Amino acid sequence: MPYTGSRVLTNAISLDKTLTKRIWRDRRLPVAPFQEFNAGDEPLRPDLKYPLFVKPAREGTGMGVDNKAIVKNENELRERIKYIIGSYQQPALVETFLSGREFTVGVMGCADAKLYSRHPDWYDEKDGFHRFPILELDASRSVTPQVYSQAAKAKDVGEKGAPDYICPANVEPELEKKLKHFAWRAHILLGALDVSRTDIRLDDEGNPRLIEINTLPGLTPDYSDLCLQAKAEGIAYNDLILDILHLAAGRWGLLEPRELTQKPRK
Repeated sequence: MPYTGSRVLTNAISLDKTLTKRIWRDRRLPVAPFQEFNAGDEPLRPDLKYPLFVKPAREGTGMGVDNKAIVKNENELRERIKYIIGSYQQPALVETFLSGREFTVGVMGCADAKLYSRHPDWYDEKDGFHRFPILELDASRSVTPQVYSQAAKAKDVGEKGAPDYICPANVEPELEKKLKHFAWRAHILLGALDVSRTDIRLDDEGNPRLIEINTLPGLTPDYSDLCLQAKAEGIAYNDLILDILHLAAGRWGLLEPRELTQKPRK
């Protein structure tokens, strides 16, 4: 049965955060130092320095993420790893805690998006992708001020205890270019289709580090991050959904490509 979005394999890989980071790291995309713990008693790699961040290796929607996910010493680390493995019945992912600003960047399209889209002008002439405005997630006034947690994500936009969603984010042009490029590369390297959204956070020196990718981003109007990004640039919700459908229909051979009028060469 035809469906929108990525194939099963890509969705499975993206849910495995350790595997995703290995793929990105091996293809020279910037990620923070990380290590997966299966038993909990493995020695910590010497390049991992406190504070560290601990979360389930194969969950989404912020599961297992709260202020206790940030650990500052060996005792806290081992206690949190034990909690994650015991509570979620899966490995714990430990990585350097990134103290900087957090962003999420959506991309949509494919090489021939202009042939099937209802809005071909949305898509880049060279690669066929649309980069949405960057959304900054400021959790400083949320229920978990240091992290974008499951509890914070459950709050409605504007509700007390919810993060501040700033879109478009106030960033320098060079950083904006990097964030959008990394999100596009993250999408391509995993073989994602139609649409995805990549979370990126800055390290202590202001360098972007990829956190994870959502190959099935939420599409709840006025709530989901991708919908907030689309709204910020004037894309109506119905147009967003219809274009995702058109991209998938074209890929499945259910839609004839539109005629493109090309200017004659001089």
